[in-house]
Amino acid sequence: ESHSGCITAEIKRGRTAHMDESKIMEVAQRAIAYDRDDTRRIMHFLTVWNIARMIASGEKADDDTKAVVELTAILHDIGIRNSLIKYNDALSIHQEQEGPAVANLILTEAKILDTKIVERVKFIIGHHHTYSACDGQDFQMVVEADLIANSYEDDLRPATRNRIYDEFIRTETGKKLYKGIFPLESADDWLY
Repeated sequence: ESHSGCITAEIKRGRTAHMDESKIMEVAQRAIAYDRDDTRRIMHFLTVWNIARMIASGEKADDDTKAVVELTAILHDIGIRNSLIKYNDALSIHQEQEGPAVANLILTEAKILDTKIVERVKFIIGHHHTYSACDGQDFQMVVEADLIANSYEDDLRPATRNRIYDEFIRTETGKKLYKGIFPLESADDWLY
């Protein structure tokens, strides 16, 4: 089955129940517990989650797309711990390999059992650094939220931020947020 589109047609036709906010909060609490010894990683996913919620709301995403976006934003880097253990690094490819299984465990523990949602969340987590795999609005919103958070956390140079904006920020809400947080500068502004 294809992973294209925001969510599969069955979800859009209403065959899945609206995601209860308490379930999303439970996933966040479980992710905090999982990463309990890494405050920076926890603060990162909380930031990405908040930005992703803003983008999904601004883009008027339907409730099920919002659920996928929020769950994925919370769990997008959940593979880092296993990547560090198995490979002694946090390379993107290793995060993508390790993340879906851990995400599946956390989602199952939180009793998020809708197969379509779980599979979509796992697909995005397993490709969230592979921008060419971005195949839907839900994926795009998570990528933008992560890039906005990383642009701040990594204290990127203006030229790098401009390139990220030009190449990867596509939603209107993401563009407004990015330009509001990081006023785009011309090369002349930072060369002198």
